[in-house]
Amino acid sequence: MTTKKYNSKRTGNWVAVTNNMKEMDNVEIIVNKKAYMDEGVYKGMQGWICLDDCFDGYWLVNLPQYGPKPDIATISIHQDDMIVVPTMDARINERIKAEHEKKQ
Repeated sequence: MTTKKYNSKRTGNWVAVTNNMKEMDNVEIIVNKKAYMDEGVYKGMQGWICLDDCFDGYWLVNLPQYGPKPDIATISIHQDDMIVVPTMDARINERIKAEHEKKQ
């Protein structure tokens, strides 16, 4: 668990945030939000944290597909909207992506 300080965009003050996430952690998205869904990211997808910096509670997360396919997205996701998982399986992302493409 780490404590980091960041300058809040909302208040302009420096805020200390304690969380258990760090660069290269595998994560799973636990909510569906319009901002994420607009980028093709849905609840249950898995990715990894790209940078060791957290801004306003948001981490830059890459959500890959399996093999040489292009990534689904690399977007900022709030730490409350994901959990750390021990391993990542990009095939899960492809299955979830296909399910949502069928619905459209």
